Amino acid sequence: IPDVFPPVTLNRLYVQDHGKDFVHGIGDIEPPHEDHEREYTLLVPAIDLDGNERVGVIGPELAVPLGTYTGWNYQLPGQAQKALNHGNGSFFPFAITEDLRLSNDSRKSINARYTSLDDYLARIVRAIEELVENRLILEEDVDKLIVQAREAYLTLICCN
Repeated sequence: IPDVFPPVTLNRLYVQDHGKDFVHGIGDIEPPHEDHEREYTLLVPAIDLDGNERVGVIGPELAVPLGTYTGWNYQLPGQAQKALNHGNGSFFPFAITEDLRLSNDSRKSINARYTSLDDYLARIVRAIEELVENRLILEEDVDKLIVQAREAYLTLICCN
């Protein structure tokens, strides 16, 4: 992805002590003590050619992507900006057309992936239906997810 520099290291995660009653939901040590002699093993997911994760439950936005969704993001400038921001990811949209795609962007454009809004939505609906069949999305959420997908597509096409 042009001008995107993925992290070369992960933030370390040490075993933390939140207090003796933490197992009951009561943390009496704040901030928690970190045991720098013990740390958790950190793993990262496999990704596809677009940079999207390909493990676990693949939601509709990853099954029929409009860009690359990452599980990482950097801290804001002035706030340990070379450190990863825990719990916040990024979105790097695909170019709208192949003509607008930068030469160093290996990801296909939206127009190269989907012939129209209807084509995109048909693929989204198929992805959602499969998740419903596998009991991973509730039937009551289907319409909302389709509206969200439509809005995301139109926002990218109209505003970029």
